[in-house]
Parts: sequence; structure tokens; C-alpha cells
Amino acid sequence: MPAPALPGKPAFQLGVNLGSVSYWTGERSFANLLTGANWQDPAKGWNEVSEAEQDRNGDMLASAMPAGREVVRILTPTADVLGDNGATIRCTWEGTGAISVGGNRGAGTAGDHSYEFLYSKNKLSDARVWLSLRNVSASDPVRNLDCREKDMARSELFSPEFVNSLKPYTVLRFLDWSAANANPQSVKWADRTQPGSIYQTRPQGAALENIVALSNKLSAEPWVNVPWNADDDYITHMAQLMHDGIPANRRVYVELSNEVWNYAFSVSRQSEREGLARKMSDDPVIANLRRYAERAGEVMRIWSKVFADRPGQLVRVAATMHDNPWTAEIVMTSPGLADNIDALATAPYFGTGFFSGSEAGMTDTGQMLSILAGYSKQVLANAGEGNAAVARKYGKRYIAYEAGQHLIEAGSLDRISAMNRSNTMYDIYINFITDWKTRFNDTMVLYSATSPISGYGAWGLREYAGQPLSETPKRRAAIAMGRK
Repeated sequence: MPAPALPGKPAFQLGVNLGSVSYWTGERSFANLLTGANWQDPAKGWNEVSEAEQDRNGDMLASAMPAGREVVRILTPTADVLGDNGATIRCTWEGTGAISVGGNRGAGTAGDHSYEFLYSKNKLSDARVWLSLRNVSASDPVRNLDCREKDMARSELFSPEFVNSLKPYTVLRFLDWSAANANPQSVKWADRTQPGSIYQTRPQGAALENIVALSNKLSAEPWVNVPWNADDDYITHMAQLMHDGIPANRRVYVELSNEVWNYAFSVSRQSEREGLARKMSDDPVIANLRRYAERAGEVMRIWSKVFADRPGQLVRVAATMHDNPWTAEIVMTSPGLADNIDALATAPYFGTGFFSGSEAGMTDTGQMLSILAGYSKQVLANAGEGNAAVARKYGKRYIAYEAGQHLIEAGSLDRISAMNRSNTMYDIYINFITDWKTRFNDTMVLYSATSPISGYGAWGLREYAGQPLSETPKRRAAIAMGRK
């Protein structure tokens, strides 16, 4: 059953995609610095330890720790470590075992079920510090491990710096906290990540309860991604948790998987196989799009039942390829989809393929940014208006699930680094967001909050936690255009 129209006209909201909780991303999401990694075995080439050797909270089972075995866990660097200062870290635990800290650190002191050390100032690439675990007692195994700043309360779930960095945004998209891109073949409620686990980077994604907790701490609206292979029981419980956990005066955005149209992801090939098997089309691309629409309809009907008491709180999203509005038309005309979604979403990126065309030999940063500014206008004027027309045709909102610059230069980082760090990028983002607001006046979710510049792109609004605001022109623009 279609959700009733939201009161009034859609209003502009600025959101952000969160970075992964993994230790190497430059983001420090959780207060416990151990949550961004899995246990690793140095004797086996630092390979990750299997989940069968851990309990549901990510603690090593005593049976998996024979005498002489060592496992290690890499800590997530703090904003102070990546910034101008180091940090005094205190690790605590229950149980009996030998714990020490290795890597690029300063002096350390062992105490009663505790270990304090100086996490020295480091660059992200040099910040490796790890906790080492050995000699675990069979009758009293080590558990409840926690490492954080000495003066930070154990009751803090999230890094205060992280929470503060997200205050400008009304919508938080949790794609990189989810299992969507990993596309696990089995997703069951009993196997989900637990909120108290120190292993929040599992293939199943971070704990949904923690998504609720962060959204509520910031009074933000969560945007969650349902894994393609989630069974109906998981989908129902996921929807119920969001329904019960997010206050009724805030929306919940829900989307099936991520970019199923994009063959860079394994889910696209799975969707295509399923569409062809169902004889949805002889054309593999159309079969993929139609199967996506069918599966999205199935998922959204479950969510609609859970939110039947307040359907206006739920925003059911179908996502298609921005540069090709034809994909939106195919999806929207597929049976069972249009009556079960509220919004069509695309990703208006600008600068895709920038260095493969006439700009390939350019070195002048100002000249390149001038051209990029033109692309930022074209992406909304052309394909943006085309997608918006499809959304209007079917009475749906038009929103952006990701957005921003799309500069990639695998061979050298000099040009994309200079462009993304230039103050001119501030003006480009201000104008880009303003143009979106003027044209479509609805939700835009930028990609992404924090991520280092690499050969795979410069996606972060900042490169690392604690980076001075003066060095982050994209983030300054987002703060200027976000909620005050």
C-alpha cells in the first residue's frame, strides 16, 4: 500500500554517508579503539582469525588459545594521534591472560587488569598500534576488552569528536556500516552483529542497535541498507528495531542493497542472474533492473507492514544510475515497485573520468577546478533534471543517496590532492549544494564524511578525524549548508 504524502512539500536536507568503522579509514567512530578490526594471527601471516574462534562479543574463546598462541588486534588511531598531539590510552579487561601493546607507541605501564601507554602522534600510514593477547585462562578467559583515552568514561559508546563532526547533517546514510556491498549470501537475524561486540567490522555490518543509538544521539534520520540476501525474518526484525528505536517525529530511510545497477558490485551480477532466470528480459541489463525492482518491492512491503501505524515516517527508496535516467524509467515501470516506494534516488557525482579526456595533460589546479565547476552544474542540469522528471511522473520524491566530486587518478595523487584541498573546492561545493536545493529542494546525502585520499579517489569531506577545518574546504561547505 502506498504511503500517504508527507505533510507539505519536500524540504531540503543535507546528509552524509558515514565512513567505514575500520581502523584504516581515518575515522574513529567508536570510543573503544578495538572495534575497527578483527583479531589477527602474526604466526599465520597476520591473517584474520575466524569467527568460529570468537564469542558473539568478539572475545577470543579459551579453546582457541592454546599455550604459546598470540593474537593481536589493531587499534583505531584517535583524532589527537592523527592531529597535533598524542594520547594516553588505557586498556582494561576482565579475566586472566597476558596483554601487552606493540607497534608505533611510547612508554607503557601494566596495572591490575589494565595497561596504559602513550599513543604517539602519527600519520595515518604510520599509526599502527596493536593489542597482543596470550596465555588465556581456560577457566577465566579474557573478555570485555576496551581501549580508550585514559580520561574518557567507559560509558561513552561513540567518540565525542566523531559525534560532534556529524552535527551539521540531518540524514546519516549507514551504507559503509552495513553488509550491502559485501553481499553475504546468508543474512539471518540470529547471526547479526551484537551491539556490545568489539568486532563492528564484521561482514554482516555494524550492529543495527548502534545505528539507532548514533542517530538518536544526533537527532538525525538514519538511512539504512537492507542486504540483498536477507531473509524475511531479518528484514522484519530490522524494520521493527528501527520502528521502535527511532522516535516518531523523525523519518527512517530504507534502501535495498546499494547500486544494484553498478556491475562493480557482486550484487549486480546476482540480480542479473536472477532476472534472467525469471525471464524478465533477454537483455541482461534490463533483467537486472527489473529483478532489482521486484526484490525492492518485496522488501518494502515488509517494511510498510511494520510502519503501518505511521507510514509518513518511512521513506522507501529506489536507487538508479544518475547519468542514465533510462534506468529510472525501467525500474519505475517494473511491476510491484512504484506503489511500494516513496522516493527515487540517484548519485549526482561530477568529474567522473576527468583525467581521461581533454584534461589528461593539465597541471594547473585553478584551470582544472574551473572546468570541474562547470561539470558540477551540468550534472544537475542534465541528468539531474531527467531523473527528477521520472520521479515527478510517478509522484515520487527525487533525492540523492550520494553526491560530490568523483576525481580518481590512480597513477598520481598530486592533482586530485591539490584540487580537493583548494579553497576553490569550497565554492564549488557551496554552488553545487545550492543548485540542488534550488532545483529539487529535497534530501542530498554527500559522500562521504571521512576518508583518506588514495588512488581509489578522494571521497572524504575530510581526510582524517581531527583534521583542521581550514584544510577541509568540502567539509566547510557542508557545515555552511547544513543544519545550524
